[in-house]
Amino acid sequence: MTMDWEGWVRGLKKRLVQGAREDPRRALQRKYEAFKRLVAANNAALDLMADLQAKASGEYLFDMAYVRQATGKLIEEGRASVAALGEISDGRYRALRPALARVEESVSGSMAQAAGPPPGPPVLDLSAIPEVPVELVGNKNLRLAEIRSKVGLPVPDGFVVTSRACRDFLEAGALLGALSEEVQGLVLSDQAALARTSALIAREIAAVPWPADRARAILDAYDGLARRRGGSAPLVSVRSSAAGEDGEFSFAGQYATLLNVGRDGLLEACKEVMASQFSPRALVYYKARGLSEALLPMAVGVIAMVDGRASGVLYTRDPQEPDSGAMLVAGHWGLGPTTVDGRGTPDLFRVSREEGHAVLGSTVARKEKMLLCREGEGLVETSVPGWMREQPCLTRDQLALLGEYGLRLEKHYGRAQDVEWAVDAEERVLILQSRPLRLASRPAHGPGEAALRQGLVPILSEGVIASRGVGAGPVALLASEEELGAVPAGAVLVARAASPRLAEAVHRVAAVVTEAGSAASHLATVAREFRVPAIVGARGAMERLRAGQVVTVDAEMGNIYEGRQEPLLAAAAAARAGESADSPLFRRLREVLAHLTPLNLTDPRARQFKPSGCRTLHDLLRFSHEMAVQEMFLAGGRATAGTRRALKLQSPIPLDFYFIDLGGGLEVPEGSRTVAPEQFRCEPLLAVWRGVTEVPWSTGSAVDARAVASTIASTLAAGDLLQRMAEPNFVVVSRSYLNLCFRLGFHFSRVDASLSDDDASNYAAFLFHGGAADAAGKTRRVAFMAKVLEQAGFSVSAREDALFARLDRPGRADLEAALALLGRLLVVTRQTDTLMTEDGAVERAARAFLGGDFTLGLRPGTGEGR
Repeated sequence: MTMDWEGWVRGLKKRLVQGAREDPRRALQRKYEAFKRLVAANNAALDLMADLQAKASGEYLFDMAYVRQATGKLIEEGRASVAALGEISDGRYRALRPALARVEESVSGSMAQAAGPPPGPPVLDLSAIPEVPVELVGNKNLRLAEIRSKVGLPVPDGFVVTSRACRDFLEAGALLGALSEEVQGLVLSDQAALARTSALIAREIAAVPWPADRARAILDAYDGLARRRGGSAPLVSVRSSAAGEDGEFSFAGQYATLLNVGRDGLLEACKEVMASQFSPRALVYYKARGLSEALLPMAVGVIAMVDGRASGVLYTRDPQEPDSGAMLVAGHWGLGPTTVDGRGTPDLFRVSREEGHAVLGSTVARKEKMLLCREGEGLVETSVPGWMREQPCLTRDQLALLGEYGLRLEKHYGRAQDVEWAVDAEERVLILQSRPLRLASRPAHGPGEAALRQGLVPILSEGVIASRGVGAGPVALLASEEELGAVPAGAVLVARAASPRLAEAVHRVAAVVTEAGSAASHLATVAREFRVPAIVGARGAMERLRAGQVVTVDAEMGNIYEGRQEPLLAAAAAARAGESADSPLFRRLREVLAHLTPLNLTDPRARQFKPSGCRTLHDLLRFSHEMAVQEMFLAGGRATAGTRRALKLQSPIPLDFYFIDLGGGLEVPEGSRTVAPEQFRCEPLLAVWRGVTEVPWSTGSAVDARAVASTIASTLAAGDLLQRMAEPNFVVVSRSYLNLCFRLGFHFSRVDASLSDDDASNYAAFLFHGGAADAAGKTRRVAFMAKVLEQAGFSVSAREDALFARLDRPGRADLEAALALLGRLLVVTRQTDTLMTEDGAVERAARAFLGGDFTLGLRPGTGEGR
């Protein structure tokens, strides 16, 4: 595309002619409206950036949809700011547009959605998995294959229905687009909508048949598994394996696992596992962790069932004492769900990490029920035989073998592991899966920790710490899991069992307390991921804690206290502040913020303070606002270039002021040519004028006439002097806006301010230059003013005889006080430059002014000026 230079030149000429013909006051009114839009856009953008930065701290709930919405709004505000500056400056600063485009492109790149599953076959045997992309088979299946082929540990045989086949199923049923839209539009806090959407998706998936070729491939793979096992039709477990599952994030208990499935039920079981990706608790986990706005590639693992004599979980480091040199093993008779779903209390063993893996301690629970596979009956809960109920479910040799397996897995993956295991009917120890174990940092329990708890009496001290931290809030007693949607944000959730379904609420509660369960439960794993304090196995919690009762859950010591214990909460918050929130959501947010919030343009005097120096949205906002203030100064001067149609001030102050009212700034009769101070309605003007009138005009600084005459003669030619002394002062006002041009003797000042009840739009800008003095006197005067203004909270930049000061977003009272100070300063400084004859006078003058001495201690006879 070529540039139409002739058209561009014609347009430029047209704009120049229109600009030349436009009435200066109308131009100022137009620019003032654009300036207000710019200030509003900048303030809105700064608020959005502050909120995004708060979200990045990890203390607030949000999802990627929020990041997209907030970032989109930020870009809109940036465009509005740049457009408003263009109107204020009559088209200058066009180079800001490509700078904004570069920022937008960078942000879009950081927010790009993940691609779908890669191409590949519909099914793969475990033996073929280690050589394929993880997105095709999911982390859980890939890890199981690695454990078998690379670590050399025993795992059950099986195959994978790949994410490509699962995506083909959704596309063939015309479900993919609708599901993506439904998931992206969900709001985490709307529990009813989550439940409705989940149920609808499950029905839609159940109603769609597998494509014939995919169904045939799945059943053929099952028949191949049967042949490898000797020809009998095996029962299998059908379980999820998403791209991020058992990798960086556990998804513990969030997706379905179906046990004891035969050939006839396999296809429907695969669909049910896929549908579990959209269960309420999975959606909350998925969106709260910010894994993607696109649907995660989901694969399904089909693994031969283990007729488990015992099963459970191994943590290669004890989550309660990560540095203790011990591993933690939890186990139960029968199949694994009894251990990890929180319904029962398992046996617990602490096993040494040292060679030989001695048992350091054990707690053997009374085990009343267990789950078993029964051919033709599926998964059955049955009573534990009486002689087994109080027997440990593992022998010392099996514990030592688990310890060895755990260290081999930890070495292979390079970090602590959360391992699911089973002992089959032949007493073989098998590994069912392994995922990274999240360990919360634990503060040292020194004298300071003890002092924080001195005098505190627990109302409950039963239980096991499952996730460290301290949280407080009103108790929410959960009588039924159906009531989860009613659990309010910030509550302490108290329940009978550590059910995985409680994960639906973990992201929004202050703490979790359950009467049953263990630190090895799925709920405990999710609580640690969300850094929510959790105590499990707290017997009597449902009876001893009351609904609505405010308590503090101390999951550092395992205690629950009455009321909010602020010192404990503050110490926990300080400790947590050092932990970095690390998830795809937080990483993407931080990547986006890198293009939005850093401020590189801090000094308007710097050479890089120009459009090409804008590398972030914050730079663009800063540049736009700075240039807009300067442009308003210029526009105010042009609008008041003549006194015709302006209102002259009637006042005893010996200065000529001419006013232009943009609307609401003055209250004068129709046709009036003058205005009096009592007719001022402009709020920033009223504050400045109060300061101007507080300085007694008779309190002039006595100046040696010969010195003044010499200074004037060296500064201005005679014609310039006469013109300077005759120049009037112009003021542009509205109800909340002031642009005041103030010439007093040889000094020129301009005040630009906006004052209202909206702190975000309040500001004051002050420009000062000139003066009838030598270079040293001018420099001292500017230094004096800088000290005074900095004391009042202004940011100040000064160079030689010029000073610029800004006060942004102050409250009404603070801005009124600052504007009154400017009024006093305007009058007082009229001869300070000729009186400050040595550098020490600057500090004394500033101190005197702030103390209410408007002679500044510099008049002859006061002592300080000598």
